Amino acid sequence: MKLINILYDYEYDDVQDTIEVTDCVDIVRVPDFVCDNLDSIVQKFFDWVSNTKNYNYYIKNANGEEVLAIGTNEFVKWLNENYIQCENQEITIVETHTEYNPNYPSALF
Repeated sequence: MKLINILYDYEYDDVQDTIEVTDCVDIVRVPDFVCDNLDSIVQKFFDWVSNTKNYNYYIKNANGEEVLAIGTNEFVKWLNENYIQCENQEITIVETHTEYNPNYPSALF
């Protein structure tokens, strides 16, 4: 099992191909397979969320429009439903609203 950052607020620099984290992150413990394939698995999660009409993931904004509202809890739940078999250990949130650790791979939300 490895640790990953979940980033919500960041700036991407196209020129230098770097990310500057601008706020707190969440830290999640995931199987090695998930960590090693993080970008594609995050994309699968977003594809799943955008293709499902599970209204538990939508809220109404101030204009009355339904908008997608997902976060670390929903991602971890989905990971446990789809990738727990990788190491037969529960995928867990280790810390929330904490400092970014550049030594961990990052999931960009």
